Amino acid sequence: MAEILDIEFYNDFIKQIGLGINISKLYPRGHPSLIPVVQRLKLLLKELPLEKESLSVVVIEDVLMIDEQRFESKKLPIVKSLVDRFSQVGVKSITFDVDTSEDDLSGFFLAMAATPAEISDYGDIAALLRAKGILKIKINKYRVGVVSSDEEIKEINWEKFLESIISYKEFTEEDKIKQLGNFLAGVGVVGSEPPDIQTNKVIAGLEKIALTIADQYGEERWNEYSIVFSRILAVLSPVIKKNIIRYRTENKKLAALFKSLIPTMPDEDIIDIIATKAKEKGPNSEDEIVDILRGITGTRLPNILSTIRVNLPELNFERIVSRLMAELKTVDGTEAADKFMSKNLEVEMRSFFPKLREKSIQERTKAVEDLLDFSKKLFAAKNYELLRILIERYDSMSDAEEDLSVFKKVIEAMKVISQRAQELGVEDLVQFISKKFSRHLIRREKIFIDKKKIVISAIGELKDQNYLAELVSLLWDPGTFAEAREALISMADFSLPVLLESLKETEDRSVRMKIIDVIIKIGERSIPGVVKLLSASDWFIRRNALYILGELKAHQAIDEIGKLLEDKNEEVQLEAISALSKIGVEKAKEYIKNGLNSHFPRVVISAMRNLDREEVKPKLLEVTQWLKRKKGVPDEKEENFRIEVINLLGEVGDDSVVDALSEILNEKALFKGDLLLATKEAVLHSLARIGSEKARSTLQEATRHREQFVSATARSILERI
Repeated sequence: MAEILDIEFYNDFIKQIGLGINISKLYPRGHPSLIPVVQRLKLLLKELPLEKESLSVVVIEDVLMIDEQRFESKKLPIVKSLVDRFSQVGVKSITFDVDTSEDDLSGFFLAMAATPAEISDYGDIAALLRAKGILKIKINKYRVGVVSSDEEIKEINWEKFLESIISYKEFTEEDKIKQLGNFLAGVGVVGSEPPDIQTNKVIAGLEKIALTIADQYGEERWNEYSIVFSRILAVLSPVIKKNIIRYRTENKKLAALFKSLIPTMPDEDIIDIIATKAKEKGPNSEDEIVDILRGITGTRLPNILSTIRVNLPELNFERIVSRLMAELKTVDGTEAADKFMSKNLEVEMRSFFPKLREKSIQERTKAVEDLLDFSKKLFAAKNYELLRILIERYDSMSDAEEDLSVFKKVIEAMKVISQRAQELGVEDLVQFISKKFSRHLIRREKIFIDKKKIVISAIGELKDQNYLAELVSLLWDPGTFAEAREALISMADFSLPVLLESLKETEDRSVRMKIIDVIIKIGERSIPGVVKLLSASDWFIRRNALYILGELKAHQAIDEIGKLLEDKNEEVQLEAISALSKIGVEKAKEYIKNGLNSHFPRVVISAMRNLDREEVKPKLLEVTQWLKRKKGVPDEKEENFRIEVINLLGEVGDDSVVDALSEILNEKALFKGDLLLATKEAVLHSLARIGSEKARSTLQEATRHREQFVSATARSILERI
């Protein structure tokens, strides 16, 4: 008689599961408080009766079922807590193998504490456990299990039995269990026997039935009976089914029947069988593995393939998948093969996702690189939907990543995928990736500056026009000027119109200078657009355009620049002189001469500075008239202008200006006389620069000047020259 577990056992089992999940959620990985829980749960599993291979906890609405025992949420708070958690992570049942290790139990608790994002990386909670190599604990694999009949062993009339099962038009689950019970009783299976003995009896019974069918009805009716038998045998226990699949029979009909059981088996058992065959390394192992996988359909196959790819490196995985694809295409058509390939690719891709959360920087970096390499497969398959999922995962990682080197790898990977999409003309994918950069650009906090720089550089390399306006605004954002400038330069064909328009609209000088800097760095390509600004209505736009053309030495724009020497604004004329002088060719010099006729004295001064002495001689007399003071009390602005004229005369003047200069040395003022000191000092320096005999003589006389400042300054200058 089977041993019955008491209610205290079940209560303790539930309690330990609840404790383990709560500890894993509240404390960091590896916390010692989990150890006694794991050890207690392991001990409880060891206390299971010998005939029990596993223990299942099943969720039915707000109730937990273990064997025949019901545990209601209303009565036990821990049950409510467990039901809620199971619902959150999509658990309908948990089956613990009696041989579950402590490592598997610890891994199970960590999995049950996983966040929705972590579970999503694997697909679901069951896939997460498989990926961690936990095969002794099965999620949502609860099956009605009929191992044997405990009825009294008796002889069975096989002909009547066969007639009875063939008479069923449609098998219910109850019918299957009933007929299986009859069959097991007929072959002498007893529930207390070891699984191996039960398996041998089941196989012997099936062989006997196969002979009976051949003798009584003819081999042609085997197919009819085998279909019915495959349905009945589907409700065998997983252990017995697994043993049957491993059994090698020479009877091809029975072999086909055994193979039909594969789709009814849990994924873990199928993987276990494949692992055994892989380790055997027999001459037909690969053929047998492909044969097993051929019978699996739907989303299960990619999940199983993903697990064996990771956990069975001794298999030639690519060749197995290739063979399955070829057969699927032949049997079910190209569309079915493509669908299988897509799902297989998704499962394989998702197997990398958990590694993006590893603590090690090196492991995370490698995972990013591996996924980038994997993206080549997605492009080859033209599976752009999976590429979107990959980009979404990269994007969420970039948002949370704290290490700058890993962040850079992620952005680099997104950039490479975008470039490949551009090459292939997949514009919607390009735009999808482009949108992912935006949130990094809008962050203003200092800690995000380095991340922002990396993203800006990537945008520049991609020549992403979506961010032109943002890049211009980033020119005066703290710490991003250099990167934003380089990005704008790299996409000059697109950025130049935006920059020129911004230059027209911006009044802030500091902002204008940064925009101007970028335009100058773009070089000759910007000249046609800048020339158009020379006709702008705002004087400062015309001036800025002249400055840029001067910096670019735009000799092709000399005529347009020269015309602005007739501009109504003094600043524009001054900038035109400056631009022409920077260009420096003979034609520019001819235009500079026109500046001598300007009605703005400062323009005349600027023109004279950029011409030879002989060319400005006719203008000297007029210029010396500007030295006469217009105000009785010295004025700082007026004195600054006079100093500018005096310095010019020192550069281009001759004896004709010496007398006018010397007169300034004798000027006096009752108020603000100290403003004249700088002017008189400028006169003495200009006399020294003119250097003629008359100029030196005047300078010598100044050493005896009655004003001590003048005499002392004159002596100092003469000593130096």
